[in-house]
Amino acid sequence: MKQKGVSRKDLANKLGINPVSVSRIINGNPTVETLQKIANALDVTVPELFAPQSESNFTALIDNEGELRRFDSADELKRFLDKI
Repeated sequence: MKQKGVSRKDLANKLGINPVSVSRIINGNPTVETLQKIANALDVTVPELFAPQSESNFTALIDNEGELRRFDSADELKRFLDKI
């Protein structure tokens, strides 16, 4: 919700429920059906609800000796490259 700039109240309105129910869903154990409704309301996939998302538009994937490493900022990548 934060990354999409959607408030709890906005999400509740999109889902047709009250904001207290949104809080209960977020802090509880929602069904797959409920997760799908939330994902649709936020225009994301269900896995994206759980995966940490980078706030920048920068992503680098480096295969270092068979290990795939992900970097979400140029500074993070530079620090890694300076070490090798």
